[in-house]
Amino acid sequence: MYCLVDKDKARDGDNTAKIYIEKLEKLDNENDKFTLCATMPCIEYWFLIHNKQINRFFANDKEVIKELLTSIPNYDKTEKYLKTNDLEAHLLKAPDYSELKRAITYAKNHPHDASHSSMHQLFKDISLN
Repeated sequence: MYCLVDKDKARDGDNTAKIYIEKLEKLDNENDKFTLCATMPCIEYWFLIHNKQINRFFANDKEVIKELLTSIPNYDKTEKYLKTNDLEAHLLKAPDYSELKRAITYAKNHPHDASHSSMHQLFKDISLN
């Protein structure tokens, strides 16, 4: 089982979010059948590193989305956007999955002192060759 979570609320002092993240991290450490895939600050950072390798701290999702809009000009953080737009077309342009491979490699090797993502763990058991 995979759990996808943004960590910005916990970092910013939301005590409920912090407790929730701590419990998920404990479960991830104790259970081989559970994998926590977290992004700091938000999922849009994972989208961003498909096309840009960017080593900086983003304070919040608005900063990430501003940068993401240079790659996906009409991106909007809404359920409506995700249901009516082809996000995959922006993230997986090449038939060889080179954008996804780039994001996976970057996420694996990227230091956690800046914005980061562990979404690459979703693909650890999938061959992209």
